[in-house]
Amino acid sequence: MEFSSTQSTNNNKDNNMAKSFTFANEDMPNLSTKIAIVTGGNIGIGFEVVRQLLLHEATVIMACRNQQRMDAAIAKLLEETKVPPEKLVGLILDVSNFASIEQFVTNFSSYV
Repeated sequence: MEFSSTQSTNNNKDNNMAKSFTFANEDMPNLSTKIAIVTGGNIGIGFEVVRQLLLHEATVIMACRNQQRMDAAIAKLLEETKVPPEKLVGLILDVSNFASIEQFVTNFSSYV
């Protein structure tokens, strides 16, 4: 998978410049010493982000609102990536609910 983007910079009112860059999965370094928290990792872009972090040896905390969807995503990711189960931790988090955020912080704090 490859991502590309163009960013506009406006350093000067008369001179608009665009900066283009490309990022491929192969460009990602070894992340074995890193812990990443990914919200919404059970579907879509979040799921792919979790997959790539695992493939590059990061430990991933997958924060999701729905326990069943999270469990299904974890099972699929572990099967596809063949990483040890301790590299992928699922924690419930609903960012619209302050009590859920507090519980997530408590659970995360006990993990690290």
